[in-house]
Amino acid sequence: MAKQKFNITNIALIVGVAIVALSLIVSTTGFGTSSYTGSPGTPTSQAASCTDSDGNSATTKGICTDGVGRHTDYCNTGANVVEYSCTYNECQPSDPIQCTSGACIDGRCVAA
Repeated sequence: MAKQKFNITNIALIVGVAIVALSLIVSTTGFGTSSYTGSPGTPTSQAASCTDSDGNSATTKGICTDGVGRHTDYCNTGANVVEYSCTYNECQPSDPIQCTSGACIDGRCVAA
């Protein structure tokens, strides 16, 4: 019985040491984390710049370009447009904007 208790204690100790060693390896190598690159404590870089060709104008179809790609203004319905604009160097879509003219064609409000 004493030998069995000794073996269980040894197994528990070995498992505990293995868990601690594995956690140290994972934390120092970054293995098992996302695709983060950089020094610990350094935030990942965001898009370096963002441009909106129409300056957030609902009457002009524009293209917003950021580090992710190009985003084109579009008609949500026949009378609403969704405008992309720059927020914190990223293109963000607006909530649907109702065209005062009552018509949206090809990503811009037009006279009805």
